[in-house]
Amino acid sequence: MVWVGKETEIEIPLEYVGVGFDAFSVGIVAPETTMIPFDTLLLEAVALDSLDQPIEGTPIFWLSLDSTLVRVPDAGVGRVVSAGTLGVVGIVAELLTGPADTVLIAIL
Repeated sequence: MVWVGKETEIEIPLEYVGVGFDAFSVGIVAPETTMIPFDTLLLEAVALDSLDQPIEGTPIFWLSLDSTLVRVPDAGVGRVVSAGTLGVVGIVAELLTGPADTVLIAIL
């Protein structure tokens, strides 16, 4: 969004055209779905085309649906760190073009 004046704004649509721009979906590959408090877990995800073929090098961004349970220190890396609280949290892997996948992580 660009401000043209004090009260005028213009929407400027952005479209990603880099590696994986044509990805159809993303899938999280979770070796484990449980953690203990103050633990670290490295998650992986893969972008897939419409034929379910991987698209290497596609940017994937990570986020926690509850950062009081698990946080993602670097949105560009699937490393998650659990806090000292027990519970279940969703971790999302999302492509720049919108497709996303969520895995539930239990902190026991």
